[in-house]
Amino acid sequence: MGGYEVDPQIMLYDTKLSNYLQRKLKYFFLIVLFFLTTANQLIPFPLEKMGALVFSVFYVFMHEQSFTLNRYQWTLLGLSIGIALFSAVANISSFSFMIFFPVIGFFFAFNLSKKFYYLELFYFAIVLHIIVGLLLAADSYVHGINPHVAGMGGKGIPFLHSTYGLTSTSQSFGTLCISGLLIYYLRKDYKEVTILDNFIIYPLITIGIFNTFNRATFLAYFIILFFKNRKLLLFYLLCILILTIVFWDIILLSLFNTNTISSRSELLEGFNISFWQSHSLKVYLFGRGTNEVTANILFDVTWSSRKDIENGHAMLLHSYGFLGYLSYIFSCLIFVWTAFLRKYFYLASIAFYYLVVAPYITQEFVTSTFYIILAIFIYMLHCYTNDQSRYSIKPQEQVI
Repeated sequence: MGGYEVDPQIMLYDTKLSNYLQRKLKYFFLIVLFFLTTANQLIPFPLEKMGALVFSVFYVFMHEQSFTLNRYQWTLLGLSIGIALFSAVANISSFSFMIFFPVIGFFFAFNLSKKFYYLELFYFAIVLHIIVGLLLAADSYVHGINPHVAGMGGKGIPFLHSTYGLTSTSQSFGTLCISGLLIYYLRKDYKEVTILDNFIIYPLITIGIFNTFNRATFLAYFIILFFKNRKLLLFYLLCILILTIVFWDIILLSLFNTNTISSRSELLEGFNISFWQSHSLKVYLFGRGTNEVTANILFDVTWSSRKDIENGHAMLLHSYGFLGYLSYIFSCLIFVWTAFLRKYFYLASIAFYYLVVAPYITQEFVTSTFYIILAIFIYMLHCYTNDQSRYSIKPQEQVI
C-alpha cells in the first residue's frame, strides 16, 4: 500500500515548535508560581509558603541528575533543621510549626539562586505584583482604604497610603521592589536590559519603592543607588533637602513621630515578659518555639491585638533562643565577610543591611520575601569575581 512520506524538514519544524511551546508553558507556569509565592494576602491560605515548597520540589525534579548543594548550604540547612527541632522538643506542648518554615525558605533560596533565568522569571513575577499593588493603592485613593494599603494618619500624613500590595506589610512589599531592582541591575551588568526594562519596569519599581513610604525600604534603595547610580542619589538628596526646608513641620512629624518610636518599644513588651522575664535557662537556650506570645501575656501589654513579634532579632530569640539567634548572626557575618574579602562592597553593604539591620524594624523571616532577596544575594556572591570591579560573564545555563 502506498502512503504519504513526511518531509523531514516539516518534522524538524514540528519538533522545534513543540519544544518551544513546552518551554514557554513552563515559563508561564513558573511566573504564575513565583507570583503566588509573593502573594501571602491574596487568599486566606499560605500561598507563599506552598509556592516556595512547590518550586523546590519542581527544581529537584527538573534537575535530579545534577542537583547538588555546596557544603555551606548543606551545613546551614542541617543547622536550621536541628535548631528548629531543639526548639520544638524543648517546647513540645506549645511550639508552632511555623518555626520550621525557614528550613523550606533556605532550601527555596538555595534552589532559586542556582540559575539566573529563574531569577529573571521572578523578576517579571515581581513586576506583575508591583503593578497589582499600585493599582490597589490607586483604588484606595478613590474608594477609600482597602486591606492592601495602610493609612498614615498616625505619622501625621493621613492623605497618603502606604502600599502593601498582596503582602502583609509595606516593608515586605518594599523588599519585593528592592529584589526587582537588584535583578534589574544584574540584567544591566549582563547587558540584557531592554527598552521595556529602562522605560517601563524600572520606573514601576521606583514608584513601588516610594509608595511604600517605608524608611527601611528607602534606606535600602539609597544604598543600592550609592553603588549603582550616584547622580540619581545626589538628585534625591537635593530634593529631600528642598522638601525638608519647605515642609519641615510635616517631615519632622513623619520621621521622628513619637507615636511610632514609642509603639516599637511597646511592641516589645510581650517579648520581654515572655522571654527575658521567664528566668528560664531552657527558654534562653532554645526559645519558646513560636514567634507569637501567649494570650495571657497579651492582657498585660499595650498592643493586646498583636501577638506576633515584629522585631526580627527579638523574634529569633523568642522562637529559637540564643542557640538559633547566634547561629543566624554568625552565618550572616560569614556571608558579609566573604563578600567583603572579595571586594564586593556593594553586596556586603546591602546584605549586611538587609540581614542584620533591617530586622530591627520589621522581621520577614516567616514570609517568602526574605528568602527571595536572600536567593539574589547568594547568586550575586556566586557570580562575582574578585579580580574585576564588575560581574563575571554571565554563566551559560541549560534552559528548562
